[in-house]
Amino acid sequence: MSVTKFPDSLKGLTLWRYINLAKLIDILSTRTLHFAALNSFEDQYEGTVPIGWQSPIMVPSEQVSVPAGPDGLESVDIPIDEGDFLKDEKIRGEMFVSCWHNSEHESAAMWHQCSRGSGIAIKTTSDRLVEALQKAEEEVEIAPIGYTEVAPPFLPHKLIAGTSWTVKLPIFDYEKEVRAAVRRASVDQKGLRISVGVEALIEEIYISPELAGFRDAVADAVNNRYGFDKPVLPSRLRIGAG
Repeated sequence: MSVTKFPDSLKGLTLWRYINLAKLIDILSTRTLHFAALNSFEDQYEGTVPIGWQSPIMVPSEQVSVPAGPDGLESVDIPIDEGDFLKDEKIRGEMFVSCWHNSEHESAAMWHQCSRGSGIAIKTTSDRLVEALQKAEEEVEIAPIGYTEVAPPFLPHKLIAGTSWTVKLPIFDYEKEVRAAVRRASVDQKGLRISVGVEALIEEIYISPELAGFRDAVADAVNNRYGFDKPVLPSRLRIGAG
């Protein structure tokens, strides 16, 4: 298996993964990426697509007694109680994702959110991520996150295929997230290990100010103990400065 969906709009992007030192060592030692289940995130709306009262929904014309449009679809109104969500009921436990931040530069917000005092940032590109995931044993889809309060009309079969895992509320738009995703049915676990080509994946490694005194130790672990030749660089962030 390998990456099966990778939009042209994502090619050539710079991506960052903000993690702690233990998770970096885990990636290097196991040659895997951890993909977390949607139901393991704090955001209760993961995997749901909010829609407005009596929102128009595009459905296959054979399911409704109205004339089909030229594309075989027809817009109909489906009554949904206010506050309810149209969703794929199984997706939160079956969809597993690896989250990456899209930016040309480091993000202070992402350092503070993800580093937990022993921060590491893996810098890569979308093309490197695709290359690294060629080692995956399962089909992987890569997609950008859209930040919206109300999802536009969509096709239910696309929702079931995974559309809802690409939608988050606007309060998270600072994350500028790109996700790699795997769907595996009939599992009861909070995460999956997906094989990756670590050499292809990692371009550079940045360490947070809290770990500045351990830069040589981190570089030794990366390049000697685990056999990689990767730059280990200090973050430009100065936590607490000013």
